Amino acid sequence: MNFLEFQQAVLHRASQRPSSGHRLQLVREVINQTIRDIINRQQDWEFMKQTAQILSEDGEGTYPLPENFGSIIGPQSVKVEDRWCQLFRIRDIERFQADENTVETLRRYRATIHTLTVAPFGTGGAVYCTFGSKNVVGVGTTFDTRYVGRYFKTKRNGQLYKVADVADSTHLSLQQEYTGPANAGLVTIPSEDLTIVYGNPHVTNWTEDMTGENIRLEGTTTVRKISAVDPLRQVITLTAVADQAGADLMYSIQDGYQVDPPGRYQLIITPTPTEDDLNISVDFNAIHTALTGNDDVPLIPETFSSVIIDGASYRYKRNDGWDRETYIDEKGDYENGIAHMLISEDAMGGGISDTIEPDTARLRKKRRYGTNV
Repeated sequence: MNFLEFQQAVLHRASQRPSSGHRLQLVREVINQTIRDIINRQQDWEFMKQTAQILSEDGEGTYPLPENFGSIIGPQSVKVEDRWCQLFRIRDIERFQADENTVETLRRYRATIHTLTVAPFGTGGAVYCTFGSKNVVGVGTTFDTRYVGRYFKTKRNGQLYKVADVADSTHLSLQQEYTGPANAGLVTIPSEDLTIVYGNPHVTNWTEDMTGENIRLEGTTTVRKISAVDPLRQVITLTAVADQAGADLMYSIQDGYQVDPPGRYQLIITPTPTEDDLNISVDFNAIHTALTGNDDVPLIPETFSSVIIDGASYRYKRNDGWDRETYIDEKGDYENGIAHMLISEDAMGGGISDTIEPDTARLRKKRRYGTNV
């Protein structure tokens, strides 16, 4: 199932349609929350183990690892032409050294894995990101075309987005729509008081540290400054009146940002290969990035789609204020589903957990690599 199908399944359980931006955003959030919860329940899920396949290029020694690279699986995780390399660590940098028994016809390569950059490529100025939009507007920024293909994230949202295009020093676009929780959802401005902006307690996630920041509102020609934030009620007070009242207005709050934030990894082979198409493989533990596009699919096997739906459905009803009795059975089904995953070979492979029993009830250049689950 893809992300859109999961959204439709959760709404079907609730006998509802996505009649508002708030409701649709809540559904997306609880699906991703459920996936994160399942993955965090066990450190050794078989489906989180993947292999990056890389083909060498003559004269090139640096190769980007997949965007979901998390960590090396173990001492034997890297092969060059089917020969294992040995892993060792120097000053917190993971390094590989070719096996001493490598045949003479194969070079004795050393491989190093480290972060793509030591410091962020760009941080100057501030940005406005709007939920559901790929466009980013900068203030005091110096965006340039070197950002294309690099990774972008805002201060309040750890999700990474790849930069697709840079129009000028203050405008860039992302490959995926922005779904940051701190800037998500739609807002309402009442006609009786144009200095009050109402969010949604289950969606917008406004915090007191936003006081003093600027906010852009749909239909407002200039930015407004936030004078106060009520986190409990999700209400913002503006220092000046908005240009108009309205419901379901798009908004964006000023935020800090980074381009190429630390955490992305690359593989460096030394000496530099002098041949094309040497097969290099890296076994790794994947990280699960949030689903954003409708066609995105989770790493969790489709066999367990019902577990995701149970978990997302009960979270949706709970966060939307439903009575506990309306979702308690789904919560139980969800917990039982996870328990069964922990004794399933599809999820655990040969490492079936014996700790829980089920209840009875890139800086991407021109490299070519693929990911096999």
